[in-house]
Amino acid sequence: MSASAGAKQRQLVKTAKRTAAKPRNTAETKARILSAAQIAFAEKGYSHANLREIAAQAGVAASLVIKHFGAKKNLFAESLAKTLQDAEVEPEDRLGFGERLIGVLLDPKIPVLTPAMIALSLEDEEARVVAAKVTKENIIAPLAAWLGPPQAEARAANLLMLSIGFALFQRHLKAGISPQAREMSARWFARLIQTVVDNTLDGDEA
Repeated sequence: MSASAGAKQRQLVKTAKRTAAKPRNTAETKARILSAAQIAFAEKGYSHANLREIAAQAGVAASLVIKHFGAKKNLFAESLAKTLQDAEVEPEDRLGFGERLIGVLLDPKIPVLTPAMIALSLEDEEARVVAAKVTKENIIAPLAAWLGPPQAEARAANLLMLSIGFALFQRHLKAGISPQAREMSARWFARLIQTVVDNTLDGDEA
């Protein structure tokens, strides 16, 4: 997770703490817990994220986290699903989808938490299973329905794999490459994403 995206997400949590009415309703409390959990899981990973720290960041008692989510894996599942549901790329129009996706993934003002949350879940088997289920239900299945045949599920999986790798590299790793190289990589990625959406990759079945 990038520093600027993390700072923005933390500011949202702090603002919610200051502005929340004293009798807090269930929806407000759960929203603040989910926002704090997203930061923790994206920055520390599933294994190292602590429920007490998440509760403190959300400004609630740890008992409320257990009350609303039951177990850590449930909190991870709901917080990951929320990041996917809040995605800023609207897939209705296929034309220019690759460019729109690039715009979101490279915009430092937009928190992109999903790739880090998924990548850092892989060291824990319980979290890996949860992440696989959540991504299948919230990304691959809806994307496959939107893409349509042929090979809809495979193309949806390709979009997910490409997007996670690109986001992790561009937002976190960067590898010291020049701005020009990063720009060329972004243009290549946008074209590749569009070929998957349009099913025009060489060798694909018509």
